Amino acid sequence: MTENAGANSLPRIIGGSDLIAHTATNRKDLDDWFKEAIQAESQTNESEKKAQDLFNWEPNKKKSK
Repeated sequence: MTENAGANSLPRIIGGSDLIAHTATNRKDLDDWFKEAIQAESQTNESEKKAQDLFNWEPNKKKSK
């Protein structure tokens, strides 16, 4: 009868310090991506606000007395 490999011991599951470097790299990439997305959205919002201000431009109105 043949035994299965590892049948007499617990399997080694990676985790903890094995994943620290990988997680740090992914986290930095995500942070950079979010910063770029926020900057792009901010620029878009600013451009839209300027366009809306130009569209809603009204010359000085004479106040009625």
